[in-house]
Amino acid sequence: MGNSRNSSGFATTRKFTTADSWPDSLLSPANKAALAREAARRRRAPARVEVRIADYRSTVVRVVRRGGLCRVSVHSRLAAAPSGVFAAAVRCVWDRLDRQAPDPADVRALAAFLRDHRMAAPPPPPAGSADGRHVDLAAACRSVNARFFDGQAPVVGVAWTPRRSFRRLADCHPEAGIIRVSRLLDSPQVPRYYIEYLIYHELLHLVVPPVTRGGRRCFHHPAFRRLERQFPQYREAREFQERMLPSLARAAR
Repeated sequence: MGNSRNSSGFATTRKFTTADSWPDSLLSPANKAALAREAARRRRAPARVEVRIADYRSTVVRVVRRGGLCRVSVHSRLAAAPSGVFAAAVRCVWDRLDRQAPDPADVRALAAFLRDHRMAAPPPPPAGSADGRHVDLAAACRSVNARFFDGQAPVVGVAWTPRRSFRRLADCHPEAGIIRVSRLLDSPQVPRYYIEYLIYHELLHLVVPPVTRGGRRCFHHPAFRRLERQFPQYREAREFQERMLPSLARAAR
């Protein structure tokens, strides 16, 4: 990867650039100063610290050392955070790189910011089709949404998974409104009410927000479980899951 020099004399690359060259709309002067202070405290020259800012899917902040060079990857939302939070995040990661325990105050500041901001970008639309050999997921989802949510659950897409997974029968990405159902269940042995129960469960995640307990987000809290049990064939669906699915999974192998 080729390097060049900007007007400040700092090295840049195609993907990474020094903090001072980012426009203030992406990295505020206060956060540029915080990054420079941390680099100085770690005895690293600013020219040896390069920064990448992007809407990452999972990265919030990461520091990677390559010899004397430090590359800092920062999610765009964290880059725009208050300087105290930004500095705390950088210190947390750098402390771990230096095999030191992060300051508890820094950990609390970063955790509070993460609770209030969903940092990950929404996943892409589901690969695959809602059409199965035995079940049309799109039709089933429309029916469940209309019957139980007046058609207002904000689902964007539904699809069978590429593989016949047994460990995860269905999942939901609330940020993107996407539901996936394991292709294992596209079988004449699986009753319609069980597919509809799974879709109902995942649609609940789109309308019932999680709660925070002990610093962790809880999705299946008591209020969620009460609504889940309102599905008319809830008991039958749970019994089918415990009684029949293991044999179905064995037969599919």
